[in-house]
Amino acid sequence: IITNSNHLREKSESDDDYSSDSTCSDDSSEGEEFISILPLYIRRRVEKMKELDQERQNSVHQYILERAALERKYNILCEPLYFSRHEIVVGNKDQEIRTTKAQSVQEEVDNSEEVENVGVPEFWIKTMENMEGI
Repeated sequence: IITNSNHLREKSESDDDYSSDSTCSDDSSEGEEFISILPLYIRRRVEKMKELDQERQNSVHQYILERAALERKYNILCEPLYFSRHEIVVGNKDQEIRTTKAQSVQEEVDNSEEVENVGVPEFWIKTMENMEGI
């Protein structure tokens, strides 16, 4: 544990690799000042950690870009599905579904009730009721 910052400041000022950047902003100047008082061997490690952090930031940035592209791709793929779902919910596909799905006499009897209902009644209300976050 290093407790004598004056000793560190004197030692770091005598190091050959010591350099200070007087053009730093106020926010980073405190950090740079702290780093400048560290011994050279620790400063090198801190600089290496800064490089690693920059690499991580670049990776995260690339991830964000790729994720956005992937989301756009799948949103485009899902658009027709969402449109078809909408058509079913509002009742625009009732006749088509009735003719393709009616396979038995029992379904024909059940279809008599369908004439009164269009689409899927209260679909969005029931959907939101079943969502945890709402």
